[in-house]
Amino acid sequence: MKFRHLFFILGISLFSLQYDCASAASKIGIVATVNGEMISTLDLEKAIKSEMVIRNLNKNTPQFETQMAKLRTELLNSLIDEKILLLEAKNQSISVSDEQLKFEIQKTIQELGVSEKEFYKQVASSGLSKKEYSEKLRTALTTQNLIGRNVFRKIIVPQDEILEFYKPLGANLQGDFKFP
Repeated sequence: MKFRHLFFILGISLFSLQYDCASAASKIGIVATVNGEMISTLDLEKAIKSEMVIRNLNKNTPQFETQMAKLRTELLNSLIDEKILLLEAKNQSISVSDEQLKFEIQKTIQELGVSEKEFYKQVASSGLSKKEYSEKLRTALTTQNLIGRNVFRKIIVPQDEILEFYKPLGANLQGDFKFP
């Protein structure tokens, strides 16, 4: 009898603890959890704010509420996908070094043909700080490396298909040659 009473009290305690955790998560503003990693309302709102600037959404248009609902769903799904990819990259020990990140930023600045100051001014106009931009780029590069390791290197195109592709383009491909 005492054990039943003890289990009953333990069950109620666990239920209230579970309820308290869920309640705390909603107060903090957790919109999703991916394998124990949380996506907060703040993360989602930052993404929305930045995307609103990029898409030039106007609050005074009649379709604004519909656009915002769609945007919120798209960005939440995107943040969830990003978390999943980053967790998998971490599991496979894939990362982007600070040197790689700096190289990619400098490459982008050079391709745009602007000064570093002008580049970061453009970044700021899209609603991102220098640090936020760097982290977004690091995430993008990490996911590219993950996909490259797991998908692209496993795609094999037979030599005869490559030849068939180039023949209609007028390429004079004769002889025996090897593709890497």
